[in-house]
Amino acid sequence: MVVQGLGRQARRSVGRAGDVLSGDGARAGDWAELLITQAAIFPKGKHDDLVDSVTQALSYLRSVDLAQTDEEARDEENERVTHRSGPRRELYQ
Repeated sequence: MVVQGLGRQARRSVGRAGDVLSGDGARAGDWAELLITQAAIFPKGKHDDLVDSVTQALSYLRSVDLAQTDEEARDEENERVTHRSGPRRELYQ
């Protein structure tokens, strides 16, 4: 896979993303286990690269409204149901 405009490290990361996302093979399982381990000992662990990456990813997803807390989802649903646009129709005529 060739990705224009990215540095060597970023291109290598993009190329390996499928290994992680597919869940195929030991590499994905090893990656997940390593992330769980790093998160469990954060911030006292020597390595925290995966925790930093997940934090940055979640921050980005929240900034573009692709990740919500349960409370935000409930509030959004309540807002949608409570404030309908358009004229109100009589229930009984």
